[in-house]
This record gives sequence, structure tokens and C-alpha cells, in this order.
Amino acid sequence: MTSRDLSDEEKQDFWDLANIFMAIANEQIDRYEVGYVSGAFLYGCARYNAFAMQCGGAKPGEIEHRTKTYLIDCYMNELRRNLGEALIKSDAADPAAHWSTFDLLDDFTDWTGDELWEFREVADLFVNAANDQTSAARVSRISAAFMHACARFNMYELQLGGEKPHLIDEAQLGRYASCYESLIILHMRDQLVQAEDRAPR
Repeated sequence: MTSRDLSDEEKQDFWDLANIFMAIANEQIDRYEVGYVSGAFLYGCARYNAFAMQCGGAKPGEIEHRTKTYLIDCYMNELRRNLGEALIKSDAADPAAHWSTFDLLDDFTDWTGDELWEFREVADLFVNAANDQTSAARVSRISAAFMHACARFNMYELQLGGEKPHLIDEAQLGRYASCYESLIILHMRDQLVQAEDRAPR
């Protein structure tokens, strides 16, 4: 899941796809806290990544260790690609007002039905945008662009919480990876594609 080794046209297509997801995130932070949007982004990203794996032949209800490791490695690599870039203005960080993805997903299982419904509605904005692109782009390309944009927004969230570019440690990245892993396992329990439609895309 990378934009490397692509033609200029393919790279532009990749960035255009990623920008679709970033635009949704930027719209939603006018309504919700950044940590909430970041968590919904990650939830939706993991769901579409699981869908892409099932399109490639992975069976619902299970995920091979090799497949899970591959997805987590891809996600971690995307986080690291954004480590050195300042994604916020130097005076924009506000740790005291910051509600993180970690806090959000730690409490996820304790939410009421209405809270879960609203959160999934936000996550579905990202997933529906991905689904809208399937006629114009391969599922694997959309999945990669989705992950790239999500990881970038997650890093934006970290910097907004007070972390500095270049100084974010592996433990912080590992917390995101742990959340992502849990969500991949959750979504792989669902039948996301019909058996007759399952093929590399």
C-alpha cells in the first residue's frame, strides 16, 4: 500500500483519492472534536481495508497473521512518512482540550446505542466516499489512499495534542497501530463482500 513505483498519472490519482478523505475529515472537525473524527477515520479505514482483503480472497471471520502483520506494517509506514512534517501551526497545539483517538476507542465498548450510531455515521462518510470511487479506481488503490490519508490525519491529531514533528516516539505510533489492529480484527468478522464477487481488485 504505497504510492511509490507509480506513473505520474497514477500518483496524481492516488493523491486525488487521498484528498477526498482528507476533505471529509476537515469538514467534520467543524462538528466534532479532532480526536473523535480521527477515531471515526481510523474505524472507517480499517473497515475498508478489511473489505479490500476480502476482495482479494481473505475469508470473513478470520485473518491470517501474515495478512494482519502486512496491514499493520503498511499503516505504521504511513504514520512514519508523516513524522517529519509540521501539520499544524506552532501555536495551534492544545493538549488540555484534546480528546484522543485512544481515549475514544478505549471507551468504545461502553457506548450507548445512540452514541455508536452517531460514531458509525461519521465513519460511514469515509467508507461511502471510498465506495463511490470503486467504479473509477481499483479497490486496492482506494484502500491504500484511504490508509495514507487516515495516517496523515492521525499524525495531525498527535501534533495538535502537543507532540512535535521528529519527536513522536514509536510508543505513540504503536498505540495507533494497536487501535488499528483491534479494528481490523473487528471488521474481519463481518461478511463484507459476496462470495461470488471475491476476486483480486
